[in-house]
Amino acid sequence: MKENVKIFYLDRSIDQTGVSGTGVVAIGCQLPSGTCCLEWTSYHSSLGIYKNINDIEALHSHGGNTKVVWGLPRVIVYRFGVYHPGVGPA
Repeated sequence: MKENVKIFYLDRSIDQTGVSGTGVVAIGCQLPSGTCCLEWTSYHSSLGIYKNINDIEALHSHGGNTKVVWGLPRVIVYRFGVYHPGVGPA
């Protein structure tokens, strides 16, 4: 039996570059193949596709300052507004 799509987010404690900020800086999903899609929530948002979750951790952990957390965050603050998963835009 194949796995379902898994949701995760990146939780950043220190913003070394001053671009993404802290807290929930990106939200993503891992497809059953292991491929991951990642959407950045900052003003300079982008969408990336990665071979696997290990690549995301290697590229974006910034020495342990950013953690992958499985599941949905309670609140996602996008550059265009606040989103409450399961409820919709605020």
